[in-house]
Amino acid sequence: MSPVLAPIQGMRVEKIKASLTGMLICLCGHVHAADFLSFGGVSRHFECDLGYNETNYGIGYERDWRDDIPFSGSVYKNSIRRATFYFLGNYHPLELGAGFRAGLSGGS
Repeated sequence: MSPVLAPIQGMRVEKIKASLTGMLICLCGHVHAADFLSFGGVSRHFECDLGYNETNYGIGYERDWRDDIPFSGSVYKNSIRRATFYFLGNYHPLELGAGFRAGLSGGS
């Protein structure tokens, strides 16, 4: 990265961190038992020499519409360093215990 662009990239990261922190604070005040926050993390690529991003920061939100049908949405920084958004609808008819569920997911 160019030394001229490095401070600009740093400012963008700080703005994203501040925005995500604000969202987290707002959501924490208004969640009920069927609401979940998820936080993105890391990935590992087989093509290590291609320079893919392996630190995929992100935040997501999930809410149970019914006991077996949750909806979720998220934003994260993908492997080519772009913001990626998704929305999922899930159907989890099987309760496996200890908070684990099994079923189907679909979305965009």
